[in-house]
Amino acid sequence: MSTIEELIGSDILIDDQGNFVRAPDGDAEIVTEYDCLIQEIRNEMNTQPGDLFYDKEYGYGLLEFIQKQNNEINRLEFTQRIKTKLSRNEFISPDSIKVNISNWDLKAITTSVKFRILDKEIELALTVADRVNVEVVNV
Repeated sequence: MSTIEELIGSDILIDDQGNFVRAPDGDAEIVTEYDCLIQEIRNEMNTQPGDLFYDKEYGYGLLEFIQKQNNEINRLEFTQRIKTKLSRNEFISPDSIKVNISNWDLKAITTSVKFRILDKEIELALTVADRVNVEVVNV
């Protein structure tokens, strides 16, 4: 059986500002396993569709919900967008995705997103304001 690293892969570690993280030896720090997949999810959540020139489908487009009214239709569309995008990831069980909007006003939307990657439960704290901010919370 393959290891989780073989299944998910590895990538260069990127900080919250989008910069490479330097390893102690001066090379770029590498992120692997679950952290690699979470970093990829976070990057896509922070991206608007069309921003990645070679993949027009990449990106969640959550910024378009800023200053929309807090009503049932907008909440449903926001929640469904997150579920649909996450469901495209082969490692995430679509039935495990839960989105809970805790605050929605004209300045920010605060949400928690829970899902299962293979055998591990993941929770993301997601804030959409002037930019999308995603924080991983250990469950």
